[in-house]
Amino acid sequence: MSELSIYRVMIENALDAFFLTKPDGTILDANAAACTMFGYSLEEFKIAGRKGIIDSASPGLASFLEERKQKGKIICELIGVKKNGEKFPIWVSSVIFKEEGQEEKTFTIIQDITERKRKEQELLTSEANMRMILDNTDELFIIIDKDLNILNFNKATEEKSKQLLGVPFQKGKSILESAQPERVPLLKQLYADVLQGAVRRSTVEIPRIHNNPKVVVDIRYGPIYSNGEIVGAIINVRDVTETKIKEEELLRTNERFFYAAKATNDAIWDWDIQQNKVFRVGDGLSNIFGYDKEDAAKDDDFWINRVHPDDLSSMISKREQILNHTNELYWEDEYRFKKADGAYAHVFDKGYIIRDEKGSPVRMIGTTQ
Repeated sequence: MSELSIYRVMIENALDAFFLTKPDGTILDANAAACTMFGYSLEEFKIAGRKGIIDSASPGLASFLEERKQKGKIICELIGVKKNGEKFPIWVSSVIFKEEGQEEKTFTIIQDITERKRKEQELLTSEANMRMILDNTDELFIIIDKDLNILNFNKATEEKSKQLLGVPFQKGKSILESAQPERVPLLKQLYADVLQGAVRRSTVEIPRIHNNPKVVVDIRYGPIYSNGEIVGAIINVRDVTETKIKEEELLRTNERFFYAAKATNDAIWDWDIQQNKVFRVGDGLSNIFGYDKEDAAKDDDFWINRVHPDDLSSMISKREQILNHTNELYWEDEYRFKKADGAYAHVFDKGYIIRDEKGSPVRMIGTTQ
């Protein structure tokens, strides 16, 4: 087989469309892939010419043809037109050549890039959606490379980094420049761990900056993978100042509640209505009724089981009425309760009802005398 025949076999079995044309666009020859791609036979190609398979509205077509005329070759993206009129994106590589004693010809390779363009659009859409999500969250997201340089960040980072961390972030700068000096050694080790595949979390208190109050942030560090390899890290910063303040307030409230319980002889109880769990504090249960509060906590029906049988139905009915058929915030009742020694005590029970936004009771805190 001659060298020319070998080339012909290769071209006929190629997946891309191959064309031999005159500079004016007349098609002289085309391979099987070209016929499949555009839907023409070879004879029909010769009639259609370049104008029949390239959309005249392709952006930059005239300048591309002029460039090929001047430089002898072009590589560009155009719009192809099939025999049935369907248009599709194509990647074109075209070169002008001239054999001795013959007129100029053009050799052109065309690829159908429909699938590639679809994937590019999906990627752009996906990236745009992700950017929209990240730019509409209050949390800070920062992406760094393996050298700890900042590559990108979301809108919240741009707007709040100085407020939350004391310094603005800048692309291209080291993430360590935004850290408190005393934390740099710790962060270097932390980032080394993350770039080896670890996930780390920390809670950091940022001191007062100018007139701004102190800020507490929760920071998550995680590796970023590409093709199975770690190429950087993503840092998520969440402002938890308000949460921490509420936790501290709750701790102080619970502490006051505990000491108030210690200062009274009443039996103090806290009933989680939805879970039917009762938490008891202070020494009232032991001092008045002779029961250990730890033992009482083991039995969800500890109290009900010790109400005098003649009073039980009335007590439950009244409590049920107040809790579930009114919007009242207080319940109170008098009944008899069996003490540890077997004797019955007359008690006055009163509770404050906590309701959810729908008015349903979720918790009741009270005292028994």
